Amino acid sequence: MTLHSSSGRAAHRGRQGRTPLIAAVAAGVLGVTIAAQAAMATDARSTAGTVAVAETRLTGTQQVSGTFDGGQARFTGAGALDGADRAPLFELADGAVLKNVIIGAPAADGVHCLGSCTLENVFWEDTGDDAATFLGASQAATYVVRGGGAPEAADRVFRVRGAGTLTVRDFEVSGSRQGDSR
Repeated sequence: MTLHSSSGRAAHRGRQGRTPLIAAVAAGVLGVTIAAQAAMATDARSTAGTVAVAETRLTGTQQVSGTFDGGQARFTGAGALDGADRAPLFELADGAVLKNVIIGAPAADGVHCLGSCTLENVFWEDTGDDAATFLGASQAATYVVRGGGAPEAADRVFRVRGAGTLTVRDFEVSGSRQGDSR
């Protein structure tokens, strides 16, 4: 399924009792393409793969270029990232890959992608203000989310505030605000 957003709102489709991934994408930018394939797993409340093997508290944003493999560790905010600060836990440079990470509470402003990026097997126990925000300036930017999930998401999950294409595969989400453009 591919949706082309021209109104800034994502379409809502899915089965009762589950929040479709497309509805979890908060609107904000005109002309963004959103592609979702096999987005819903059998149980949207599943936390399979989210058993943390280590804990890391970040007091400042972790800059990522290249590939960062968190090895299934849980990352939470501390210090300046422990409150209402809008800084992300992870900021990904153009082309970066973040994988095998669990975002715990507090999540600050989650993950920011400054250009094309890949989020692979990233789980959010806390979505913070937004789980991930995509900020690329180029229409050629590609954002790929593969695996992972946000069970019991209290807020928006993905927010596209730049140009480009977001493709999401095998990602589980429930409880997210639907269609809220705030």
